[in-house]
Amino acid sequence: MNAPIMLVDDEIDILKSLKRTLRLQHYEVVYTDDPRQALGLIQEHKPHVLITDFRMPNMNGQELIQEVKKHDPSIECIVLSGQADYDDMKSLINANNTFKFLSKPWNNEELYTTIEAALTNHHKNELKTQILRNNNAPLVEVNTIGNVIDCNYAYTELVLNEVNKGNFFQLFNFESDKCLDDFTERRIATLKSSGVLCQVELKLKTESSYLLIIKPLSSEQDKYPNFYQSKLGFLEHINRTDNSVMICLKIRDLLVKNIISNTPIYSDTFKKIIDHALLSEATHFSMLEISFDQAIFWLDSVQSEIEVHKFLDELINSIKQFFIRKNIQIKFSVSYTMIEPEQPLSEAIDSLVIYTQFVCESRTDFYMRYSQSLLSEKLNEHKVSEALFNAVDNDEFYLRFQPKLNLNEHSINSCEVLIRWKNTQFGANSPDYFIPLAEKDGQIVKIGTWVLEQACIALCEWQKEELEIQKVAVNVSPYQLSDPCFVQTMYSIIERYSLKPEQFELEITENFVLENLEQAKTKLLQLKEIGFSIAIDDFGTGYSSLGYISKLPVDVIKIDKSLIENIDSSKSARDLVQNVIRLVHDLELKVVAEGIETVEQLEILEQLKCDEVQGYLIGKPVLLEEFTHYVY
Repeated sequence: MNAPIMLVDDEIDILKSLKRTLRLQHYEVVYTDDPRQALGLIQEHKPHVLITDFRMPNMNGQELIQEVKKHDPSIECIVLSGQADYDDMKSLINANNTFKFLSKPWNNEELYTTIEAALTNHHKNELKTQILRNNNAPLVEVNTIGNVIDCNYAYTELVLNEVNKGNFFQLFNFESDKCLDDFTERRIATLKSSGVLCQVELKLKTESSYLLIIKPLSSEQDKYPNFYQSKLGFLEHINRTDNSVMICLKIRDLLVKNIISNTPIYSDTFKKIIDHALLSEATHFSMLEISFDQAIFWLDSVQSEIEVHKFLDELINSIKQFFIRKNIQIKFSVSYTMIEPEQPLSEAIDSLVIYTQFVCESRTDFYMRYSQSLLSEKLNEHKVSEALFNAVDNDEFYLRFQPKLNLNEHSINSCEVLIRWKNTQFGANSPDYFIPLAEKDGQIVKIGTWVLEQACIALCEWQKEELEIQKVAVNVSPYQLSDPCFVQTMYSIIERYSLKPEQFELEITENFVLENLEQAKTKLLQLKEIGFSIAIDDFGTGYSSLGYISKLPVDVIKIDKSLIENIDSSKSARDLVQNVIRLVHDLELKVVAEGIETVEQLEILEQLKCDEVQGYLIGKPVLLEEFTHYVY
């Protein structure tokens, strides 16, 4: 049976009310209206909590608590009173005899909460006493400012030759901050006079005190027994089995977050994490620090990937708690690999680190299992990206020109320029592959400038040959639009070739416009004012809403081939395209349909009053010298 709660109050009605209130919550209660009888009842029933009135005849609450504490210092005392002198309350508080004051009439929820907290504190104090009595390691109990409350013999022996024994923080120098409120992890400290290196760990925390265990260390390796900074040392000491697993964990953007938060914790970060990690003792692991924000973890033997995920859950939760106390929110990139027999471990580490970098770039929050095929693909992308840096200078790009048929005039008087790339190492590459890479790594601005300049050269050639090419459509990347110099660069290039902006149609993807509406509107308005024609490309692949079109300075809507491909076999597809064309015309804009491959599609689009079409039926993308065949 649990120890009862002792109630003392000279008012019988209040005493009965308190008894009923507590028994509703299944507390055992012992009570009396005479504080002099309370001492005998306490010795008999040994309650953990005493709730007493303050103003009582013969013996007040303060005097009762003082007598009770003489016989049982561990009992938690709660004063429940309608009135009490300030000096009396101050005396109780200063004597550290009272757990909490509650006023009459009491709030039941507050009363229950206070009792539970008092019971918890009593349990912690009992546990603290047991630990102090039964542990051979140096143990010390201190209050919030570091004054020593209690200690065991081993601690006394440790600090025997030290001065200022009364205050814990005057005895030790700490490697990191020493705020006890943040003392929920192990710390490294040095005894000031003797220079003994120690590990200090919070063993138990109560309402007013901290129980710390002190472990003297003989060397740096004792501080972090499974921690390695040398790959060679790591590989020499790990235990390789048939079920070994290697994990790479990277903390994203840690340096930036440290600078922003002005918290210089990036030095030895993983040392602190490992020292703090609340991991299962059954899981043996070693760690190799790759950098201040990245480490390799080695699990000797696991039975399944579920065990790997459990280890990572515990590790990451521990790391998060470490940083939350620094007011830093962090995210991770994690990859792991099951070690194959005879696999060279040094190469495995390098591959996993590279793989984790790609995981970091993708910003995924999953634990990614290592994939050699995916790594090869990413490495190939990296090589392609490197080759793109010099592609313009090496004259590896070239243009193809796809004609557009004007359905009103039944003539070809415009075209779209399409970039192609042929590299000696990688051969021909599709724009769908290399353009996203160029955008990601920033080469697209230089490539886009080259495309516009080549389009200008083509127009100048056609003018010399007196070809009636009224307009050339050029695709513009969102990253070009984001360039502050983009508008001026465009105008400078066409001016250099004595051409007019009206001869160019700039195609912008629908998704970019919608995702960056205000930015796109400002930049497109500048281009429009100069004289460029603006087209929304790939209409039908994104939100496909014409509501935003009226708010933008655009001239042309290009219907994506995905909307066109079934208009000759599906009435609903045909009706959809018809409605789009009608609505676009209502906005006084021009409609271009792309991806035309059959005569039936062409005839239907002509019936639906589409303005221009392009596709393999009209003409494939061809080189500059071949394009004249379409015009003649």
